[in-house]
Amino acid sequence: MINLIGKAASPGISIGKVHLLDEDQIQIQDRTLTDSEIDKEVERFLNAIKSTEDDIKKFKENVEKNLGDAYGEIFDAHLMILRDKVFLEKVISEIKIQRKNSDQVFYRIMKKTQESLSATDDKYLKERASDFKDIKRRILRKLQGDDRLCIHQISEPAIIVSYELTPSLTVGLEKSKILGFATELGGRTSHAAILARALEVPSIVGVKDLLKNIEPGDNAIIDGNSGNLIVNPDNEVIEKYKSLKEGLFQFSKSLEKIISLPAKTLDDKEIDLSANIELPQELDSVISYGSHGIGLYRTEYLYLLKSQLPTEEEQFDDYKSIVQRIYPNPVIIRTIDLGGDKVIKTPKGLKEDNPFLGWRGIRVCFDYPELFKTQLKAILRASTMRNLAVMFPMISSLDELIKAKAFLEESKEELRKQNIDFDENIKLGVMIELPSAVLAADELAKEVDFFSIGTNDLIQYTLAVDRANVRVSNLYQFYHPAVLKLIKMTVEAGHNNNIWVGMCGEMAGDPLATYLLIGMGLDELSVSPLILGEIKQIIRSINYSDAVKISEECLNMKSADEIESYLSNIMKEKFPTIPL
Repeated sequence: MINLIGKAASPGISIGKVHLLDEDQIQIQDRTLTDSEIDKEVERFLNAIKSTEDDIKKFKENVEKNLGDAYGEIFDAHLMILRDKVFLEKVISEIKIQRKNSDQVFYRIMKKTQESLSATDDKYLKERASDFKDIKRRILRKLQGDDRLCIHQISEPAIIVSYELTPSLTVGLEKSKILGFATELGGRTSHAAILARALEVPSIVGVKDLLKNIEPGDNAIIDGNSGNLIVNPDNEVIEKYKSLKEGLFQFSKSLEKIISLPAKTLDDKEIDLSANIELPQELDSVISYGSHGIGLYRTEYLYLLKSQLPTEEEQFDDYKSIVQRIYPNPVIIRTIDLGGDKVIKTPKGLKEDNPFLGWRGIRVCFDYPELFKTQLKAILRASTMRNLAVMFPMISSLDELIKAKAFLEESKEELRKQNIDFDENIKLGVMIELPSAVLAADELAKEVDFFSIGTNDLIQYTLAVDRANVRVSNLYQFYHPAVLKLIKMTVEAGHNNNIWVGMCGEMAGDPLATYLLIGMGLDELSVSPLILGEIKQIIRSINYSDAVKISEECLNMKSADEIESYLSNIMKEKFPTIPL
């Protein structure tokens, strides 16, 4: 039995046989053409390009029909490659000059481009290498008369394991045959991971040495919640996970009866329980799980899914569709938080050794005023139903907040001059995710309508821990006393200035933290749609007065282990059926 660890990319638990997708190496022959064969070979190549383009168009249409336009746009990069006249002419020219077969020429040119992209330090360009690999394989199959995708060879449900999954393979998954997938490469922002979440296929990415430790036909357990992949588990582990999976299913069913009920404690303290989303296509889950509204819309994924920057009109249509669907409940749109691990290609082309400490969030917006104002105007135009709020990320000082507000006012003025309606009193908030923002919270609170605490970065920057770094990931602690003190300081600063304070980081969706966070005075929790029912049940089963006492106890404790153990004992006693 081997336990491999990766990054959780799409939640769920699956148990089954492994179907291994190898590197799909295609044998390339080196053949010299006669004079009479050259024109026919060029025609054969162009036919393969045309046929591949037709296939991808069908893929794109199918994805847009089932998942929405944003997902279909993933394939725009593939179509751009196929329609690149310079690239096509280069292949044709090489066929004629070298008198070589088209698959050999095409393979060599594509392989060189793919290797160049893979070798770069630019995260965005690295992920585009998979687009080139996908196109390369598709066209070679056309040229060699093998147009099958090996994913279709699966005869029974299986866990798909591969070095990486390209977007077209992911979309090609027949859901009834896919129990989950694990890859050695990839991150949460890769196209395949985004599509997997939309399809609700459990997935793990970034599993080190995955292919060295797994064989076709192995039994495996994939836990898309924790990032664990257990290869050839013994009967005891299998039974444990079967029980866990069944327990999760039954528990989920039991929550259906409270979907329409408010998130209110036994002594009538009501909490706004909202959802975090990345794409509009998640709204069905948000509504079906009984969310109060959208507490965090991560708009940067609009940018990551497109080959070009989204226009004001495209963004307006996107935001408007969400606002109308959620009305009259509130929607909080966070302005783009690009940088760090969410990279798009920009004219600056900066390489950063520590991107999380560098050019990201509001800093990118300040360096690209038109990009920032384009988004702000789209948000404002979508605010006419008066249930939309805007929130700035990565604010580190009062000066930055004042500067961001100035951009918002400029955007309002430009719309006024065009006689375009918007909510003149649109609510404004900031994410509190830097220690400096906590220390400046009293000043910041006087300038905004609400705070939302982003614990993912607040913990990272407070404890100097990159949670993606396996060497120090054990130091990334929700319950570190310093983190709890910063949360409490933020809540007090907000309430002292008569604004509400929420939390949209992962800590908000940890059932173990619910008692603590409610007791610390948070007014709102924004979590993944899938965890909404669980958190609501906890809130509806506790007394606010008890939560206050528990939070006071925790704030007086000296270590994260002590706090976590204390909360765990309380939760196990009161909620024995809730998975912690």
